[in-house]
Amino acid sequence: MREAGASAKGILKYLREKTAREWGGKTDESRAVGILREFYDSEGPSAAISADDSSGLVHAVCFQTASHKRLSKAFPQVVLIDTAHGTNKNCYKHFSFLVNDVFGKGQYVRHALVKSKTKDNLWFCVNEFKQSNPAWSKIQVVVTDKDFKEKDVLA
Repeated sequence: MREAGASAKGILKYLREKTAREWGGKTDESRAVGILREFYDSEGPSAAISADDSSGLVHAVCFQTASHKRLSKAFPQVVLIDTAHGTNKNCYKHFSFLVNDVFGKGQYVRHALVKSKTKDNLWFCVNEFKQSNPAWSKIQVVVTDKDFKEKDVLA
């Protein structure tokens, strides 16, 4: 299509019309809910949400694809936990788990977005990782970056 002179926006519009796939509404929140619903409904991937029942405020969202699960099962010995700040306009912190593959390259095996790096939120993410990955008991080394302040949640 691109070679025929179509613009990137035109290609995206065409694909949206033909696939009729709805990811939610116009806001980030509604699109995220649509994607997470797809995770819940499909076999293999997993997702978990920690939210305040009274206010509806989401504290943490964790998700893992089926290929992430296969990687964590294949290479459970060393896990790297990384945190990143300012990755989106909603100020959520990106919290991710990685393993080293057979080539020594880091591969993501779980992602989480947390509102704040409190002990409860990080504990939720670590606990969800354990529940979704039976091979977690084979972890021998956990490596964290210098920004990971709540190291006691790993004990």
